[in-house]
This record gives sequence, structure tokens and C-alpha cells, in this order.
Amino acid sequence: MDVQKTIVKVLELFKTLAILYGFSWVIFASTAFYYFNQDKPPQKLSDAQVIDYIENKPLSLSETATKGKALFTEYCGQCHTTSDEVVVGPGLKGIQERQKITWLREWIRNSPKLIASGDKYAVELFQKFNRTPMSTFPQLKDEDIDAILKYVEEVNQ
Repeated sequence: MDVQKTIVKVLELFKTLAILYGFSWVIFASTAFYYFNQDKPPQKLSDAQVIDYIENKPLSLSETATKGKALFTEYCGQCHTTSDEVVVGPGLKGIQERQKITWLREWIRNSPKLIASGDKYAVELFQKFNRTPMSTFPQLKDEDIDAILKYVEEVNQ
């Protein structure tokens, strides 16, 4: 009787060892890929590759921002960027931190009218950018302007 109990215990021990051995192979196999390229230094990207990635990185935009991207491309992209970069007019990154949405809507629809009204910020912008008036976009609805601003915001997150 004691021999049978001993044999059962030995078999249970072998079973446990077999399970542990199997787990060790699973762990080895799942982490082995990490160690294969450790002898190679990380690939350095050229400045051109980094710039290309930044400019062409895939964006996950909301539906509103996707609409805004199309509107930005059609109406704004000739003179503005979504970054800090100045083209003809200022870069639009952080635009909603500089002005309220109601002011921005009025400016986008008819900047010369806002300048003529004597609005301090409008006059400063006009003078800062070589007294070049921004094109007027009276056809843009509030939701269109909001979509453009949403696009600029999401691109800069």
C-alpha cells in the first residue's frame, strides 16, 4: 500500500514538473523575440525620415475634425499652418487660447470689418502681418469654423 502511495506521489510530482517545464517553454518562446536583435544597435533615423514621419503620421481624428481638415485644406491651408509656423498668416496652433470662439468666427468671416471697427487685437494682427488683410469667408457657418478649429486642436494634441 505504501508503494502505491509513493508511486502516485512520484507521478504527481512528474506531472507538476512537466507542467512547469511546459510553462518555461511558453515563457521562453514568448520573450525570445526580444533578445534576437539585441546585438544590433538601434536604427538611427535621418532628419528627413523624422520630418517625413511627423508630416505624414497617421492621425486619428474625430468626425468633426475630419470635416475640419477638408475645410482647412480648402480655405486656410494656403496661408496658415496647424503648427506655430508662419506662412502668410500666423500658425494656428493654440488659436483658441489666444481668442474666444465668437471673436474667431467674426474674424474668419470678415477680418477687414473687425479691423475697421478698431478691435485692438485685429489691428495688431493686421499690422504684424504686413498690413495684409485675411481673406473673407462669409459662407462659413459656425459649425464649419468650429470644425476647422477642432481639427487644429486635435492635430496639436
